[in-house]
Formats: sequence, structure tokens, C-alpha cells
Amino acid sequence: MRLAFIALLAGSMVIAGVASGQTPSGTDPDLDAMQKRLDAAKAAKAAADKKAAEDAKAASDRKALAEKKAAAEKKAADDAAARDAGKKAPDNAAAAVDGAADDMAVIPAGTFTMGSPAVETTRESVPDQIAVWERPQHEVRIRSFLLAKHAVTRGEYAKFVAATSHSSAGCYVVNGDKVELNATASWQNPGFDQTDRHPVVCVNSRDAEAYITWYSQKTGRAYRLPSEAEWEYAARAGTTTARYWGDSPTAQCDYANGADLTVKDKFPGWTVAECRDGWVYTAPVGSFRSNAWGLYDMLGNVWELTADCWNESYAGAPADGSAWTTGNCPGRVVRGGSWLIIPRDLRSAVRNWVGPGTRRVNAGFRLARTLP
Repeated sequence: MRLAFIALLAGSMVIAGVASGQTPSGTDPDLDAMQKRLDAAKAAKAAADKKAAEDAKAASDRKALAEKKAAAEKKAADDAAARDAGKKAPDNAAAAVDGAADDMAVIPAGTFTMGSPAVETTRESVPDQIAVWERPQHEVRIRSFLLAKHAVTRGEYAKFVAATSHSSAGCYVVNGDKVELNATASWQNPGFDQTDRHPVVCVNSRDAEAYITWYSQKTGRAYRLPSEAEWEYAARAGTTTARYWGDSPTAQCDYANGADLTVKDKFPGWTVAECRDGWVYTAPVGSFRSNAWGLYDMLGNVWELTADCWNESYAGAPADGSAWTTGNCPGRVVRGGSWLIIPRDLRSAVRNWVGPGTRRVNAGFRLARTLP
């Protein structure tokens, strides 16, 4: 019995030693093995719990994206149905003809500061050689005019092509991590799916001018491209922040179709905003929140052509809101960024240019009209 008591005491010492994290001499190997199995079971359960949480979050994200995309598609379908049925009241200053191209907003007269301050481009890490394109800041006076609430859609452009047999093949498209010319790509075949409510892409300034001539004749009203100053004034809609929703790109997915986590799923190496808008390529016009003046997609979705020649700074730019018709005139200014543009370049002041014959998979246009 004395021996049994000693054995029991020794066992108690071993268990106490294991429980306290110590390693006394003579530790029972069976207890070590048991502890290892317990630790392994704990680790496995923690890993399983983590994976279950991640799967649940991923499922929730997918559901939210699907609901957002479904809502956007329903809105686009409802707008189209209302327009076709004549139920949507036209803007007071624009008669109801058909399509988003003629759904126009009255842009009020005013004065604004065009371009960006150095503090903005520094904060956004814009390279110096690009930042100078947005300088110097200067005051511009704008007369009231009409601007389409949406870019010209694929469906509207299709009517023009059907009526005129206009040809516009050959377009710079995305191929992996490159943008390259594809001789067979076109507005009908940009390399991704579109509906008639998506903005037309793979069009150049000549295509846009041909469309405008046809549409003006069809409606009996004179349409045009906006000047660059008119475009920025309308995009800002009275704001002075980097974007019409604020300085930060955080809310990008509410207001603009730009490069985001949805795009990164398709193109892993891209720099994107840390949000999901549900669209890899173009979205139907009007899928995102408008600016304060009721204009949609002024940032993101597609670059938009303007009437201005390209100049690498604002030195000597018109101060009256008119188009700048000197400089690199074969080159046309485009504004607004697009679905594949990184967050720092989805800003109201960002500008770029394209050649007159260049068609890009992320460029389109919207219409303007001069008021009496």
C-alpha cells in the first residue's frame, strides 16, 4: 500500500508539472502524446472555425454583389421600359425624343476653379510629369448649357449605324495585362458582354462627330461635344474636392465604376479600390449614384471625348468655357477615367488625350447642347 501511495503521488506530480507548462524529469510519454493530440485538436478546430467564418463572409459578399448587380440591371430595364412607353418625363429644356442621349440636365451658369492644387496630386501620389497637366489652376466662366445625364449607349449608337452604315472597326482592347490594338474589335465586339444600356465603346472623335451630325439632323436640334471646361465644371457640380463625393476614394463603388476588387478577381495584378461594385467591365449607364446636378458616371465607366485639342498644361487656356482649338489638334482631350482606371486617376481634374483615329475599349462620349 505504501508503494501504491508513492506511485499515485508521483503521478500527481507529473500531471501537475504538465498542467503548469513545466517539464519535470520522468514525464510520462503517454501524457505528452495526449497533450499533443489535444493541442492538435484545438488547432484543427480553430482552423475550421476560421475557414467557416471566411466562407460565410465570402458568401455574404457574393450575395450582396449579386443583389447590387440585379438592382442595377432592374433599374436599367425599368428606365428603358419607361422611356419606350413614354412614361418618363423629359427634362424641361429638352424634348423627349428617345434614349439617354436626349435625357439632359440644365447646367447652371457660374465660375469655378479648373485644375487641381499641388496638395491634391501629392496626396494622390500623381507623378510630377502627369500632375503638370492639371496646372495651373485658373478661373473659368461658364454659360448655362445642356449636358446629357448619361453617355451615349450602345443601343443608341446601333440605331445610328443601322441608319447610316457607318463603319468603325479596329480598337485597343485589354489582352491579359496589356492594352493592344485588335483589328477586328469594334463597338459591337469589344471583348466583353454589353447590353444596349451600356455606354458605347471603341469609338473615336470622328465616329462621335458622325453620330452627332446624324442625331442633330434626326431631332432638328444642334448637338455637340462639351468643351473640356464645361465637362469639368459639370462633373464638379459645385464641389472643390478631388471627387464630386469628397477627397477620399473610399466611396468609389457607390459613385463610379472604376478598378475595384471585382476587377482584381479578373486581373490580380491591378491596383484597385478596396471595395466591390460588381462590374469588371462597363456597367449600364446610371448604375451608380449621380453627382449633385443629376449627372451619372462623370467619373468611371468610360473616358468621355471633349471638343478640345490637347495641351500639356493650362497655360493660355480659354477663360470663357469655350473649347481650346489650338495645340495638338489631332489629339482630343478625354475626361472622367473609366472602368479600368486606378483610384488616383478617378478625380474631377484628371485629363488625358487620344488621337483622332484611336478607338479604345474604355472610351465613349456624351452630348451637349448650347442654350440661347
